[in-house]
Amino acid sequence: MEALHGLPALVGLRPRLLILGSMPGAVSLDTHQYYAHPRNVFWRIIAPDYQDYDARCQYAQSLGIALWDVMAQCQRSGSLDSAIAAHGIVYNPLGAFLAQHPTIERVLLNGGTAAKHFARYQKLARIEIDSVALPSTSPAYAAMPWEEKQRRWRAALH
Repeated sequence: MEALHGLPALVGLRPRLLILGSMPGAVSLDTHQYYAHPRNVFWRIIAPDYQDYDARCQYAQSLGIALWDVMAQCQRSGSLDSAIAAHGIVYNPLGAFLAQHPTIERVLLNGGTAAKHFARYQKLARIEIDSVALPSTSPAYAAMPWEEKQRRWRAALH
C-alpha cells in the first residue's frame, strides 16, 4: 500500500466556497492537477467552457471557489476511496485554513468519503461552518446519472 501526499490548496483572493475531495486519484497526483481523470465530471460542472487546466483554475477562483482535500496524507492502493487504509490518515489543517480565509461561507464535499472524513475532522476540531455533501464527480461513482449530479452541484454552487 502506497503512502500518498495530497496537492496544495488552490485558492484565490476572496474565496466564498471551499470544495473538498477526499484524496486526489492517481492521475491527479501524477499530473499535480485537481480532478485530472478524463472521465471525472468535476470540470464539466465547474468550468464547462474551459479545456486548459490553468484556465479552469482561474475561472473557478474568479467564482470564489477554493479547492483542497480533507486528507493531506493517506495510504491507498490505486485511486478508489474504498482502498484508503483506516490507519495513517493525516488531515489537512482545515480549521487554520478557514481562519485564514474568513470569506469562505460554505464547504462543498465531493463524495461520501470526503463528507465522512470532514464530519469527523469538523467534530474533533470544533469547526462550525455550513457544509453540503454532494455526489462524487469521480467516474467510479456511476450510480447517479450525469444530469442529476450536475443539477445537485449547480444548486449547491449558487
